Amino acid sequence: MTLAISFKRRLGDAIAASIQASQRSQRSAAALCGISQPRLNALLRGRLELFSIESLLGIAQALGCEISFSVQTTEKPQSMQNACRIPLGLQIAPEYTHAGCEDEFRFA
Repeated sequence: MTLAISFKRRLGDAIAASIQASQRSQRSAAALCGISQPRLNALLRGRLELFSIESLLGIAQALGCEISFSVQTTEKPQSMQNACRIPLGLQIAPEYTHAGCEDEFRFA
């Protein structure tokens, strides 16, 4: 299983858990997320190949989920001793991505 598929699965599980915990109907949850009820149903039935990671993040965010993840390496270059923090909404330019950087992304 690739990292992207694993990440999509975890996002899908979080979305399903959020909807169940809120006791929303699929129709009201879909409206809140700005998608159709049949599309939300496809997501809840595991059809994750129909969704990009970005769209799943948007759906999770609309439902009030807080999502965080980190990327770590065992060795860090001397110049990258501190973690890189990247706020939601900014794209990572190639010159700011470093193989030895510990990145933390937090979506609230």
